[in-house]
Amino acid sequence: MSRLVLPGTDPRHRLVLGVDTTLRSPSFFGLLLTDTDHEEAGADAPPIRVGGGNAPLVDLQQVVTVLQPYGQIPLSHQVRLLDELDQVFPYPLRELGRHLAAIFAQDPASHLVIPNDLPPRSVLILTDQGWHISPWQDDLEEPIAQFLFPGQQDVLLDECSNCTSSPAVLLFTREEAETLPVTAILRSGVACCGPAALANDDRGLSLIQVQVLAREVFRVPEALRAQVSRLWHRAAARGEEWNEHE
Repeated sequence: MSRLVLPGTDPRHRLVLGVDTTLRSPSFFGLLLTDTDHEEAGADAPPIRVGGGNAPLVDLQQVVTVLQPYGQIPLSHQVRLLDELDQVFPYPLRELGRHLAAIFAQDPASHLVIPNDLPPRSVLILTDQGWHISPWQDDLEEPIAQFLFPGQQDVLLDECSNCTSSPAVLLFTREEAETLPVTAILRSGVACCGPAALANDDRGLSLIQVQVLAREVFRVPEALRAQVSRLWHRAAARGEEWNEHE
């Protein structure tokens, strides 16, 4: 069992979070304790408890939501807890991605900011440096590959068409991207590893599509990129043989 102890907004409060691996189904748990609580001394039950024990759960955001009125749980701690549970109770890859997206959706800096001078048709490019929006150019022989890897020849791309709620949006990444750092997580559970582009197959994104991406694509903060990449690539290496958590 792991435990993280964080100060609450009220100085009298402490937030205790962790992963209980002693259960048949390992579980996140969260507690709100006050200065008068002494679990080891046999005090009464804490004022708030979620998960663990007879109520195992694998959705970390349930813990975050219950404890949010009493204190903030840093994103780095949330990723750490998700990583710990994944090591003993592995997530299917897309489910893991959805949980990561829920973490980074809390960070305003992870969201795309749409510029006032957005081109009528554009391509959204994701790199380790952040967001880039370029106007679509019909005269490029291989527009997507050239946007991602200018000057490089014979670049092979993977194409994902079910990554967002807008079916016309396609995600393009290089085939070797499974070894690159994770730069962004989509709400659907898809990860962008290394440089990636979001566009259509033969034209750029409309304003409405860019607005969809601003709600559904979250950049991984640089300070957490190595940690998230290790977690993601470990899960990807397992394959998709894991069943959905019950």
